Amino acid sequence: MICLISFCTPLLLSAQQDYYQQGVVWLKKGNPEAAKVFLEQAYKENNQDAQIAFAYARCLELLGDNNRAIFLYQKIIQDKQETFGAYMRLGTLYESMQQVELAIDTYEAAYQEARNPDQKVQSKGALISMLYKFRQLDEVLLKHVDEMHELMPNAPPKLHAIAAKTYFGVGKYDLAEDEAMKAINKAKPENIWYQVACLAYVRSRHAQQDYEGMQKYYDAITHETLKGHLLEFGHEYYYRLGYAYFYSYEFDLSRIYLKRALAIKPEYNAARVYLNHVENKGTDKSDAIKDTQQKIQKRHDEKKANDALDYENLTMMFLHQSQYDKALAYADSCLRLEPKNSEVKYLKAITYAKMDEKPEAIALLKELIANAKSSEFESRTKYYFQLGRLYTKSNQKAKALEAFRKAEVGFFADAARREMSYLKGEKTRQEDLN
Repeated sequence: MICLISFCTPLLLSAQQDYYQQGVVWLKKGNPEAAKVFLEQAYKENNQDAQIAFAYARCLELLGDNNRAIFLYQKIIQDKQETFGAYMRLGTLYESMQQVELAIDTYEAAYQEARNPDQKVQSKGALISMLYKFRQLDEVLLKHVDEMHELMPNAPPKLHAIAAKTYFGVGKYDLAEDEAMKAINKAKPENIWYQVACLAYVRSRHAQQDYEGMQKYYDAITHETLKGHLLEFGHEYYYRLGYAYFYSYEFDLSRIYLKRALAIKPEYNAARVYLNHVENKGTDKSDAIKDTQQKIQKRHDEKKANDALDYENLTMMFLHQSQYDKALAYADSCLRLEPKNSEVKYLKAITYAKMDEKPEAIALLKELIANAKSSEFESRTKYYFQLGRLYTKSNQKAKALEAFRKAEVGFFADAARREMSYLKGEKTRQEDLN
């Protein structure tokens, strides 16, 4: 009997090892379904072998059976076998399930179980990457980054880029730029971490309102997703603000934002054109006014009067000259000839606003909104934006917010969101303009 047992035991061991080896082969071939057949049998033969349990858990993980995989990884840890590997796989699994706190605890446990510097780097790197992935850019992440720097004095670009973005997130702009430069100097321009570092540098310069300083790495950001972030604070963003305030006839604000767009990207022609228009608004219009009035008089003398367009131009010129009574008079003259001229009604509303006649301006804007065609998309948003500005100046916060929400589309969207942030107390206009 003893001889029979001695003879069978090697056969059993050989069989379970054969199941395990064949299962691993199928795993390496990327066929977890086939691997499961063998690994499941190997695990049934010996559920105390950590290698078999680990391979079977990995197989189940690939097949999406997360609960059973978690059970097996936890069992390996409880049995004090292959604990580092089990912790790392368990952390990765929790991360994929977006169970962030469990993943953090598990990666930290893996770090404690690490037997050599490479395992410490692996577990700390996984933790840093996960915190970065889930946007936990805070002092906790910085602590882990500092520890990683001690483990890896010659850190890779990825670590520097993550550190740069994290320092930016906690408002440590000098340190953010230092780390960004380290990543930029170590990586090639096409490398994603070079791109992340460039974005961190540009955002840091922006946060310090150094718009010219943003130029240095602004055009280096070519990754499509990262370029999308520039829409929130880049040259096009400030151009859209300048555009919105230009058509609200708030030229001082328009000038500030257009100049910021050009500071970031000096060759940006659209901003240059509108800035030239802004500067032109302040020039003396007396000669142009005189010429237009003479044209009107000549047509009257020749009894060929058709003066609506000239009245509209005179309305605009007197508005730019801050001669509001004359602007209103010519607006009324134009509207007698063209009662549905929406542009002149808008100029009249702007004139009332400049005269601090808010109720009259609000009434005209409401009329324009009510009569605007569905195709007049940009005009409607312009009216709502101006209405929001008037309600703000009238201390009617709820109505102002409602108007800005309706203007939160197209070219006026960024300016509308900015105005709402002032109303909600998230920032002040003075902070923006300093």
